[in-house]
Amino acid sequence: IYFNIRLGPQQFVRSIHFEGNPSISGKELKKQMLTRERSLTKKGFLDEDFLDEDSKIATEYYQSKGFPDATVGLPEVYIDDSKTKLDIAFNVDEGPLVTIGAVAFDGNKSLQKEQLINPLENREGSPFNELALKQDEERLHFLYADNGHPYAEISQEIKRSENKIDIIYQIDE
Repeated sequence: IYFNIRLGPQQFVRSIHFEGNPSISGKELKKQMLTRERSLTKKGFLDEDFLDEDSKIATEYYQSKGFPDATVGLPEVYIDDSKTKLDIAFNVDEGPLVTIGAVAFDGNKSLQKEQLINPLENREGSPFNELALKQDEERLHFLYADNGHPYAEISQEIKRSENKIDIIYQIDE
């Protein structure tokens, strides 16, 4: 069996651009992604399977920085005349920055509000991080367990109005 393989020109990523991203720099978004631009230390070859994942990664990064309505669309890939250099453009729809308005605790008797807020990522005035909500609830469980309440039950209620989110924790010590 003989194989006749004709290698075409290698294609590499010359640039990655983001359109519609005034709040988070393209440089910061590129750091999160799997696709890399060609440089002295990186080959910058395009793996098309990574493009879907890059859109999801950039969307989740936006959402972790206080933009829960943000979406990063699938990219458009532009090929130069020599068919070797690729430019990739992602369209970003940020939506509004959403911050934490208030964090309230109902049912806490043995721990003060300051003790409860300390381990939380979502604090009053900070950008809302939807991805950290579950971790915040787990941190409170650990805090109560460390303070003699291993069976404490904690639930979260989220109330959004405009660009503010209030988080209410129901605690049964």
